[in-house]
Amino acid sequence: MKSVQITLDEALLRRIDAADEAKAHGRSHFLRRAVEAYLRQVDDEAIRARYAQGYTDPGSVAEAAGWPEEEQVWPKS
Repeated sequence: MKSVQITLDEALLRRIDAADEAKAHGRSHFLRRAVEAYLRQVDDEAIRARYAQGYTDPGSVAEAAGWPEEEQVWPKS
């Protein structure tokens, strides 16, 4: 792991220090978990946005995947 220095306002630092997880495992552990949770949330939001785009503009998914136009239609029965 790499050590980094960050600046936090005192009120936020007091809230972190008051958290049970920070008391049990330390600030670094608490902040690592908080950052991981935030990044997961950002990733999940990006995935939801891509799904929403795919359902509102199906052509954008096919274009992004590089599918030939003849493969973008339902086969005739």
